[in-house]
Amino acid sequence: MANADGESVGIDGSATITSLGAGYAGCIRELRFGGACTLVHSAAIVLPNGANITTAQPDIAVFRCLTAGVWLLVSYSRTGAIIGYTPVNKAGDTMTGALNLPANGLVVGTS
Repeated sequence: MANADGESVGIDGSATITSLGAGYAGCIRELRFGGACTLVHSAAIVLPNGANITTAQPDIAVFRCLTAGVWLLVSYSRTGAIIGYTPVNKAGDTMTGALNLPANGLVVGTS
């Protein structure tokens, strides 16, 4: 993660994430999760309420770098859990059946 050279980074498998690298003030990093990782709240990764976050596929987290090495979570989406679907991941995969949204509609992100 610290050596990522792109703004949008895919993370497969499981890991404990304690740093997003140096970055530069104002830059954005989007993390797309393919498994259960743990984002650890610290001086380097600032998370809501000071609580760690366990991810799941296909969660997406967006961070803004406040200063070199310090990242603030600005957006988090648990899309798969909210709308209850299994993502189609590669060419040839298909989805069948109805897509049922929650009674209160589609909610994006968390507060």
